Amino acid sequence: MEAVRAPASGSSGHSGKGANSQQMGSKQHLRQQELSGAAAKATKEEESKLKTINLERPARELLIWSLLVGKLQMAELFWTMEKEPVAAALLSSMILKAMVGRTDDFTDKEDFQRGGAQFEDHAWGVLDQCYREDERRALLLINRELKFYGDSSCIYLAAEGESIKFMAHPCCQDFLTSTWMGRLSAKNSMTRFSIGILCGIVCPWLVPSVMLYKLTDREIER
Repeated sequence: MEAVRAPASGSSGHSGKGANSQQMGSKQHLRQQELSGAAAKATKEEESKLKTINLERPARELLIWSLLVGKLQMAELFWTMEKEPVAAALLSSMILKAMVGRTDDFTDKEDFQRGGAQFEDHAWGVLDQCYREDERRALLLINRELKFYGDSSCIYLAAEGESIKFMAHPCCQDFLTSTWMGRLSAKNSMTRFSIGILCGIVCPWLVPSVMLYKLTDREIER
């Protein structure tokens, strides 16, 4: 009887191993299906995200990318293709100045410092040319809100990036003076200002007759 039972025990062991291997195989197959399904879902999500990205100004995006990867010569090329050269140059200068403090390599530091100064020079040069051709349009240029630059203006980008050379340009100085003075004319002397302040304290209604004001566009046309 013992001789007969031995083969039966061996066959049951083989059948148990076969069942276990089948279960493991089915689990691996299910796991592979889950992974492939997740990968397909992720691919579809990435494709949908890429479709929502709208690169209306590819030159600006490529300019920023080339700056971040340290390709300064390539950045110079993409800058020449950007529709807002002054804002693009000021933004590039700001990015490179920020990157100086984020690297420990002295060569990279020098390159970023030099590149930041060059882009600030580019912004200054374009503004200077515009200012020579039409002062009024140049003033509008530096104060205009730019959609693709966070609704900021050139004068704001220059202030944020501490572009001292650009801010020292006569166009920027005229804008700051105009903002500070309002409609008051720059022809007002210190004596006239003193009299105006005194009239403002004693007889406020006399201030308009004492101070000189800028002419409006309609008054100039007349």
